[in-house]
Amino acid sequence: GIPGAQRRDMGNRLDTRQRGNAPQLLEKYRQLARDASQAGDRVTAEYYLQHADHYYRVVAEFRERNPEQYQ
Repeated sequence: GIPGAQRRDMGNRLDTRQRGNAPQLLEKYRQLARDASQAGDRVTAEYYLQHADHYYRVVAEFRERNPEQYQ
């Protein structure tokens, strides 16, 4: 299955929506990648790092568009 996917009572559909805002999800995936790396699972670590990279870009774009909030 998909790591982190949650099963809900929705028939055959998976509820894969993420909970939290972009900075929280960035930290979540960084921590999951660290944990996987420490456990010796390089493939899963890379999987989580790719998600972390996505949220890093989302946060960076938001900060670029809203510099007044980060001075």
